[in-house]
Amino acid sequence: MTGVRINDVVPFIYGIQPFLVSGGPGWLAADHYDIVGKFPVVDGAPPERSQTLKALQVLLEDRFQLKVHWDAREVPLYRLTVAKSGFKLKNGDTLPENTAGGFTSRTATRLVRRSVPLSDLTSALAGILAEPVEEATGLTGKYSFVLSWEREPDSAGAGDQSGIEGALRSQLGLNLERGRGQVKTLVIDSAARPAAN
Repeated sequence: MTGVRINDVVPFIYGIQPFLVSGGPGWLAADHYDIVGKFPVVDGAPPERSQTLKALQVLLEDRFQLKVHWDAREVPLYRLTVAKSGFKLKNGDTLPENTAGGFTSRTATRLVRRSVPLSDLTSALAGILAEPVEEATGLTGKYSFVLSWEREPDSAGAGDQSGIEGALRSQLGLNLERGRGQVKTLVIDSAARPAAN
């Protein structure tokens, strides 16, 4: 990783949305670092993603004296539920091979997913809305879908749900409802700038 801020790395390696991370000294969001690591190859296979992320956690704990803890707090959030009109996807269905990919622009967003649980959708929506999204449909299958919506040209993007709610209901048969709930958060207790290599 080249020229990264530790505040950007921490959510990635701990598998949590950035807005659910708090604490730590200000330089975590200001200083840039190059992080280079080598992983052993066993039987010609690269390490699994979970092993790589765990190794990065250990690296930050060692080089940056990073100390964190998990906490839970009640916050405003969205809940993804099945609309009264009914869920429109079928478990195991696939998209045509020539389906165009997703994109995000100033005026539109298009999500394309192939054979994923709905938790993948809630994670994507949380990133777009910059708020937690709880998967409350009770559906356990794997689904393929295209979800697209437009927003006002002057919208900043993050935190803007303009068009998302209607698109979810009409295209997938899902509702996005406001509520409150307990979410897991990550608190950075302390960190120290590393010595030069």
